[in-house]
Amino acid sequence: MLKKLDTISLENGEKMTISVMVPPEENYSEKLAVFLRHKSDETGRCIKARLEGKYAGDAEDRYFIGEINGDIAGQLWYGYGKNNFPIANFGHVYTAPEHRKKGISGVLMKYFMDDFHRSPVAAALCTSSKEWIAGIYLKNGFKTVLPHLGPLMLSNTDYPEDFSAFEKLYHTPSEKLKAVKASMKYRHEIDCLLKFSFLFRDISSERVFISGMISSFQSAVFMQEDERGKVYCALTHENERCAGWSFCVNPLEKDAVPVFDWELHPLYSECGKSFIKQSMEMMAADKITQAMAYCTSKYPDKISILKDCGFKEETVLKKYCGEDNLYILRIKL
Repeated sequence: MLKKLDTISLENGEKMTISVMVPPEENYSEKLAVFLRHKSDETGRCIKARLEGKYAGDAEDRYFIGEINGDIAGQLWYGYGKNNFPIANFGHVYTAPEHRKKGISGVLMKYFMDDFHRSPVAAALCTSSKEWIAGIYLKNGFKTVLPHLGPLMLSNTDYPEDFSAFEKLYHTPSEKLKAVKASMKYRHEIDCLLKFSFLFRDISSERVFISGMISSFQSAVFMQEDERGKVYCALTHENERCAGWSFCVNPLEKDAVPVFDWELHPLYSECGKSFIKQSMEMMAADKITQAMAYCTSKYPDKISILKDCGFKEETVLKKYCGEDNLYILRIKL
């Protein structure tokens, strides 16, 4: 869907046509993909897939585009999963070099804000923590997640502007989590909201060694798409809020033993063992016969959970991770 919203005069008098595009839009997606071709490999793959409508069943992606004389001069994107409490990711704001200093991003921001406040989204999260970027978006209602800097959050009407309060609203206590097959429906809840929660609490990633090669939920889903393993989401039973995720994927050669790991919001730590066991059951159903896990001695509770869920200790590499030992475990399903 490509819908023209307006034609306005820029500060220099040039006319700019403003449109919103929701993939799939076969006749326009390639044009926008070329405009955003400067993006890095993983981001570029995601943009291309979204523009092609690959995730349209699970997510809504909205691109606000400004055109001058038929050429794209600037664009802004936000997207959210089609779930019952959607969190949006905001970004990919870009103006063509020859059209900068004309106020294009500011114009597109106004149309985004109007659309955002009419959307079902609770908050839009921006992962950039650069000070100069924050300076731009703070003027438009975004708030920093950390007291003085860090990534940004824009709350929708009637939702808390403070990240701590918003997070408490989203993450409700649950006695049990359910594992479901992962999709881009919960990408922003994990790679944005959960990531921000860890940052807010100064919690470092526990992924180490080969597991540490998995940079994000999105990168794991790409491996799942490439038939290099499986990814699962942890949802609360009561209201299907996304509490975390697990993966069993192979970042190395295809015939290597895949690596297993998981992340959960601290509020659901007591549900960890149950979620891991469910993940194991789904892995077996997905015809995964074995998996490796790597954990440092810094996290003894994690090692205990792995062993309680059937992993066997193969070896321990002394002081492999600084002063911490590296535990290598395996499970056969």
